[in-house]
Amino acid sequence: MATSTGTVTQSEAPKWAPSKDAAEELVNAALKVHTKPLWTEMARLNPPEPNPQCIPYIWRYDEVRPSLLRAGEIVSEQQAERRVLMLVNPARGMPLSDQT
Repeated sequence: MATSTGTVTQSEAPKWAPSKDAAEELVNAALKVHTKPLWTEMARLNPPEPNPQCIPYIWRYDEVRPSLLRAGEIVSEQQAERRVLMLVNPARGMPLSDQT
């Protein structure tokens, strides 16, 4: 059984690929229900080569502790089941932010 291989250029879409309009409609519909397609983020989340964008940062407990204690005093269980401070690397910004 003979098979042939060919080179597909970037401008050629596979026959099974949805139209650009259909794909865009799918992404927009997903966003409306507060979901986001993972396939649109894979290149950013898993680059082919390491691409570090942060710088090392040290959080010192003696500096953070006063805020932790204050959170325990003023944030009720109704406001938050757990009073947690996230460690946010200043070079990266807030995690889970909308990066569309």
